[in-house]
Amino acid sequence: MPELSELDMSVNCLGASGAISMAESLHHMSRLVVFKANSNHIGDDGARALAESLVNLRNLVVFDVGVNHIGTDGVIAIAEGLRHVPGLSVLNLGNNGMRDEGAQALARNLYHVPRLSELDVHSSNIQGNGFTALMESVGNLRYVFFLHVSDNYIGAAGAKALAENLHRIKHLAKLDVEYTNMGAVGILAGLRSLRNMSNLCWVGIGKGSSGEGSMMLGLHS
Repeated sequence: MPELSELDMSVNCLGASGAISMAESLHHMSRLVVFKANSNHIGDDGARALAESLVNLRNLVVFDVGVNHIGTDGVIAIAEGLRHVPGLSVLNLGNNGMRDEGAQALARNLYHVPRLSELDVHSSNIQGNGFTALMESVGNLRYVFFLHVSDNYIGAAGAKALAENLHRIKHLAKLDVEYTNMGAVGILAGLRSLRNMSNLCWVGIGKGSSGEGSMMLGLHS
């Protein structure tokens, strides 16, 4: 087991107790590079246990705990644990109850993972303030090429943060901001901000409020 480099425990009905037991085993897997536990209903208790195990997973590149009924407290614990995995490239916290407080905690800690390339926080109950903090933080990361933030009620404040920070994410190739209630004005501002982003090849934007359009753009091959 100590030589294991990849572990995928997704869709196994682990629950909190199973995640806690698994976290104890992770303490002995120092060479683990990929860890996935998507769709297991681990909740905050399971998330806290996994967060504590990160101290022993310094080689981790992929950490996927999406769709797990993790609330704000669990997200904060994971965010604070990021300091132990500086080589992390893929982080999936999507479809959990992050809310603004969790998003702000994540934003405060993203500098610990400077090589992050993919961030998924879709369907996380994030609103304008949390999204603004995230965008400002992601803008400081050099290698992000996929940002999945759809199905969050970011509204006009989030649209403003998106427009102001997109140009800072130099390597962004794929952006999903569908179902975010940015409104027509926010969408137009977001589209204008896409100019001069030479690496961007796919954008999902729009849907989610009265009069708001929808676009999926394949910008270039």
